Amino acid sequence: EEWSDTLWANLNIDQLTNGIEGFIKKLRRFDKEIKAMPVFKVLDEKMKQFKESVPLIADLKNDALRERHWTKLMQLTKQTFDMNPETFTLRNLFAMGLHQYADIIGDIVTSASKELSIEKGIAEVRETWNQLTFTLHKYMKGTQDR
Repeated sequence: EEWSDTLWANLNIDQLTNGIEGFIKKLRRFDKEIKAMPVFKVLDEKMKQFKESVPLIADLKNDALRERHWTKLMQLTKQTFDMNPETFTLRNLFAMGLHQYADIIGDIVTSASKELSIEKGIAEVRETWNQLTFTLHKYMKGTQDR
């Protein structure tokens, strides 16, 4: 519940992963009688599902994702959402059922990562060329300027 209300902008994947793993470990320590209860089985299943969704959340948290990638995700999944950093929470993400689109998300994130790599390469080339200066000399062939 606490994680659900975390703003997307403030979400820390490592804390999320460690938190869910710690919670699952605590569940495993309960007595057999408690583990046999239907409520325990439901909670255990929910925790497993949440743990399985963490890699998807990590993909969506990738720094390479730009607005154009989120737009593409909305088009392909037919989901609409407002990525306002002041209001978008993990709960909003879960409500969209994006786990159904893990392959689409994976493709978009892969493309975004490759695009970011290309953008960085272009920026390096641009910076290198911006630091270079060329001296131009007249070219003379015989007595003619060329």
